Amino acid sequence: MQFLIDKSIDDYLAFSDERTRTFQQSPPQFFELIKDVDTLIREVWTGTLDAQTVPAFLNMNAYFSFLAAVRMAISGHVSSVFPLARAALESACYAFLLTKDDTLQSVWMDRDKGDAERTACRRAFTSAVKDTAKQLQSIQADMGDYVQGLYDASITFGAHPNPLSVFRHLEVQGDDGSDHWKVDFTCMYGEDSHEVKHALLACAEYGIVIAYLNVQGIKSHPQVEELNRRFNEVNESKNSMADLLRHSSAG
Repeated sequence: MQFLIDKSIDDYLAFSDERTRTFQQSPPQFFELIKDVDTLIREVWTGTLDAQTVPAFLNMNAYFSFLAAVRMAISGHVSSVFPLARAALESACYAFLLTKDDTLQSVWMDRDKGDAERTACRRAFTSAVKDTAKQLQSIQADMGDYVQGLYDASITFGAHPNPLSVFRHLEVQGDDGSDHWKVDFTCMYGEDSHEVKHALLACAEYGIVIAYLNVQGIKSHPQVEELNRRFNEVNESKNSMADLLRHSSAG
């Protein structure tokens, strides 16, 4: 086997920056959806809220990881989107669980005090997404399934080095009659590619769920009716983009 790595880190950064400039100068439809999701998350945190401090910081951490996932998608490095999306979802789930069980806050905050505390924290939060999905069943059953589904998808598409997360970026160039095959392993995709659009759509899905979990952890949100309207509006836009992507892929 022979590998040819014909691009450097300078090439990587230059390509990423060029993709970002393109998105900012002429935003495609999928990026407009992302900006709307970003606005939705920030709307959740507008005004004076009855929110617990530590969970609020975890929710901000989820938001920042969401932004990083979007940045990766825009850069064209789509395989790195899903580890960040998973981190964002987990952080929002941790925050949600802390708002529902006061005893978990000290378990989380004491994690690095020693081996016993680390073990206790691992036991409490290893199934954070599953536990969140279970609790959501009593609030909105379909959201519980949706959260678990997004988490599972993040694992499949790259949060773990599973076959699909690697092989979907390989392209066999064909048999040239020799004993060798040429295989391209793509790292970066162009802004008009199906892969980038798929990654941006995924970011929108994770962002909407993060916003939803944020609201569920805030007692009596003063703008809950307006937020419900906005959730429906953004979700409809996301569904429209999903239909557009499916049709373009089928065509």
